[in-house]
Amino acid sequence: MAYPLPTPCQRRILFRLLKQYSSLAAWQHIAQYHRRVVEDFRKIHDDDSACDKRGRPLVSDSAISDLLAGLSSMDAALAALARGDRNTFRYVGFFQRGFPSFWEAGRAVHYWTDGIVEKLFWTRGMAENVDQHPDFPSLEAHLADLQTVLSSGGLVLESRNTDLPAPIHFFGRASGRGVLFGDHWPDPPLPPLAQLPEVPDPPEHVVVTTGQSVPFDGIWEPIAGPSTRWMGLLGQRQTSDAPAHVRGCMNYLQRAARAPSLAFEGDDLRGEGAPTIWRLLWRDDRYSTGNVPAEEVSYQFETPHTVPVEHNPAAPDTPRDLVSGDVVPATGVWRAHDGAGGERATLSAGSRFPPASDGSLAVWTRLQDE
Repeated sequence: MAYPLPTPCQRRILFRLLKQYSSLAAWQHIAQYHRRVVEDFRKIHDDDSACDKRGRPLVSDSAISDLLAGLSSMDAALAALARGDRNTFRYVGFFQRGFPSFWEAGRAVHYWTDGIVEKLFWTRGMAENVDQHPDFPSLEAHLADLQTVLSSGGLVLESRNTDLPAPIHFFGRASGRGVLFGDHWPDPPLPPLAQLPEVPDPPEHVVVTTGQSVPFDGIWEPIAGPSTRWMGLLGQRQTSDAPAHVRGCMNYLQRAARAPSLAFEGDDLRGEGAPTIWRLLWRDDRYSTGNVPAEEVSYQFETPHTVPVEHNPAAPDTPRDLVSGDVVPATGVWRAHDGAGGERATLSAGSRFPPASDGSLAVWTRLQDE
């Protein structure tokens, strides 16, 4: 059984998020957290007053070397993306030290995070008593922050497993304020819905099917269509002006990667999803001319509070839409938009906005504010 289809409101939010998370601004934001974590490791490594029972540094030289190589990959990937080179999103294999790849930059971080969370210090080149160092709590907190921002950026990276479905396959409301995309829970500040652009509807469809090579970096959406019309021309992308019927959530796909399958409820344990047709909504050709789109000034991202990072001073402090699951700020009559069909409800301050009658996410506005 297919997952619930995204509503028009949800499609606009998702389109904006995919553009945002694939932007240079997003990865510059992530890089700030990355540098802080590496600096924490270096502080512990360089502390001559702290060592293990054999007099060795609490963090080994090889560990620092690997972390610095990961940071080098991050800086190289940022430089490449600034030139419009989105090969930085591709999976090129692990241990490509210094290679301009966000995958490689994140590899060392995940490796060390796993070792710290599981207390397997010795397997990661750290002393068994490294958690006794006074800077260790700070390192743990900064690693958690980095994992938070990386989980969002990871939505636009090519999967290392080509037989798995696209990462975003369901849009719903999770507990608290997290928006649920498949297995991911990002929660960025967004402008009000009215300020989000409409999802483009190209007059000519560029489509690929599961397993074919993706011709362009960009945002693609799964659609349904007759197999004889859409799925011929062995391995070649196709164009058509036939009507498109949305089949699931849009995803960011990488040029030259293999188009993924689509996840569905009730899939077997292998979780390989179902073949689908992907339609190109927006081709990503940013930065190739050396210019950064003006839209990026308004981008805002998750900012875990334990790490002070530089924020874009030009970013407007815009209010966020109130949606299903949020706390009602004031008692009154509220109206739901999008999938809720204009429902009205009297809600008390401190309660939570309910979903629409069909169970979908709804955007709520107090009537006197309209």
